[in-house]
Amino acid sequence: MWLFVVYQAAEMHPLKQYLIDVDEGIQAFSERVGVSRQTLYRIITRKQMPKPDLARRIVEATGGAVTLEVIYGGEGLRTGVYTRAEDVVLDHDRLKLAIAISVSHLWGERKNKLDDVALDPAAEAVRHIFAALCKISVRPEGPSLALAFLPVFNDLLGTEQEEIELAEETAKLAERLYQQ
Repeated sequence: MWLFVVYQAAEMHPLKQYLIDVDEGIQAFSERVGVSRQTLYRIITRKQMPKPDLARRIVEATGGAVTLEVIYGGEGLRTGVYTRAEDVVLDHDRLKLAIAISVSHLWGERKNKLDDVALDPAAEAVRHIFAALCKISVRPEGPSLALAFLPVFNDLLGTEQEEIELAEETAKLAERLYQQ
């Protein structure tokens, strides 16, 4: 019996645990965040993921005790919960490094098209593109990071077929490097 209780507690939705901890009912909390009791119940029972705006209201209503990462089980980037550029938690320095290494490795003579000064705006562009893709992605796993790298590399290289293929290869490599 005791092991079952421990297992059940480990599987409890973090919002449900919060409501128990602060002794607040689902109805009262649902009114505070402006959603129906049924919607909140579906979220707590893991039958529905909250939309990003509701997730943010939950975070605010709990004073940050329940975070976006906790609500989405640490899977924020893959589930597309980060819908504003400022919410995307891509590491800027890792993006720059992934861009620099992949360009250096694959571009040969063309690597001078992306100098050190352009690395910061390129990384920032990738972050913003990825945030926009998270907004519109219908894939359960969210958008591929390579899709965010691709327009940056396409813009730097050009539109010839060989350059488009090189941009695609560079984007895939940059994604792998970033994820390592």
